[in-house]
Amino acid sequence: AGWRRPDTSSVDGWSTVPSTTMVTPSKVPRRNRHVEMFAKIAAIMITLGFTWILTASLKGSSSSTSLSSSSSASVSFKKATNIRGEKAISGGNESPIVASEINLSAKDMLANERPYIIYGTAWKKDQTASLVSQAVRAGFRFIDTACQPKHYNEAGVGEGWTAAAFELGLDRSDFFLQTKFTALSGQDPNNVPYDVNADLEDQVRQSVKKSLENLQTDYIDSLVLHSPMEELDLTMRVWWVFEELHREGKVKQLGISNCYDFRVLRNIYGMANVKPAVVQN
Repeated sequence: AGWRRPDTSSVDGWSTVPSTTMVTPSKVPRRNRHVEMFAKIAAIMITLGFTWILTASLKGSSSSTSLSSSSSASVSFKKATNIRGEKAISGGNESPIVASEINLSAKDMLANERPYIIYGTAWKKDQTASLVSQAVRAGFRFIDTACQPKHYNEAGVGEGWTAAAFELGLDRSDFFLQTKFTALSGQDPNNVPYDVNADLEDQVRQSVKKSLENLQTDYIDSLVLHSPMEELDLTMRVWWVFEELHREGKVKQLGISNCYDFRVLRNIYGMANVKPAVVQN
């Protein structure tokens, strides 16, 4: 009944055993030989692995020393500080290399056109200084803030980056500091960082002066208009002061934020002598 195959061992020449249950005896020894061969190879590899581990452990710290002292290394490492900013005490042995020990520099990253991420500082309030210091230890060198006490603690940013820079042995040129001028409409009326009765141009100058004090620096890498003013004429009045500060060397580049109308950006670009270098949306 069902499918059958000729079988010379049966009396009538047919068998009801399905072909899938048939085994060719000649293949069994070959499979066993393969298993034995793989087992021998695995044993050899395990032996070699233990030998390599033992050799590496006997070398001790010599390999890590050669890494940091090699003349062909593309980055240099600081050995005195770990990621928490604590002094490393290791009984003479090298401490593990962590992110904060890589000698990162905003100046070098820009010169080599390397990508970067700006660390944002809004809404951190009283924890701003601590969090900025932690960010610097973790490897951040580009920091964004604003002269807008309503949402930013700009003075805390200054405290944070300077403390971490001193701790890690970094210079001002290793950082990229970006801040913003925020119009009166975006400020807390009870905490405005400039004279509310002053002309718009003077408000911009006072805001930038305050930012320089807060950030503990004599120049700003990037000055951004927090958002376009209500009218293009007002926007350009702010921009002309930006350009004045740029000529004085107090600001390295200019930009604009929260600009969602391409026509506004195109008008600013067309009228500006110092073109926007950044759009932050």
